Amino acid sequence: YSIEQSAGQNFENCQECPDGYVTEESADVYPELIGGCTDPTALNYDSTAIIDDGSCVNAPSPVQVPLFFSEYAEGSSNNKYFEIYNPSDVDVSLSDYSFVNCANACDNWEYETDFADGAVVSAGGVYSVCHGSFAGDQSLCSEIRTLYHNGNDSQGLKYKPTNSVIDLMGDVSVSGEYFAVAGESSGARDATLVRKSSVTQGNIDLSLIHISEPTRLLSIGGGGV
Repeated sequence: YSIEQSAGQNFENCQECPDGYVTEESADVYPELIGGCTDPTALNYDSTAIIDDGSCVNAPSPVQVPLFFSEYAEGSSNNKYFEIYNPSDVDVSLSDYSFVNCANACDNWEYETDFADGAVVSAGGVYSVCHGSFAGDQSLCSEIRTLYHNGNDSQGLKYKPTNSVIDLMGDVSVSGEYFAVAGESSGARDATLVRKSSVTQGNIDLSLIHISEPTRLLSIGGGGV
């Protein structure tokens, strides 16, 4: 509260201000009403504080870690999964990330899905999301949920604080066609795609999506959760 809020009365140097009016000078008289963090967005917000004492502690701004798809698989029926790799030396909460996808042809991402509550990908580790019909060992899956991607459905990994896609599998502009991979036509159909070990970050360059050069970022086969 400010002096001006006291209906024009001058209590600037008062020692016993009217109820509800507190000044810096009256701190000794009303110590229980003085001091605290008044910023509701701060970690130590004090709803009983009237005067901000400069003690507010704000949460650090989120930092984007270059997570990327390390494996991406789709087989017959709903035998499918994908895997996210964390190349950093810190554990990363997936609360700031989501995966987006386009079913067949579309102009933009049609669906956005959050990871499970509390999902974390450990430093140098992977986080795998499997369909409930995944034919492999489901005990190795970090999360089991319905997945809809096929070899003709583009999918992206999104960093939510900046609303930016940081890795891609497939090209939205031609989604609906089975993607060519490593020089193989329709190579993404009924296949497991494994990122090369030399890759250290995601790929958002659409010119590299249909990987066909020897320096391809993807290879076919191997893998498995």
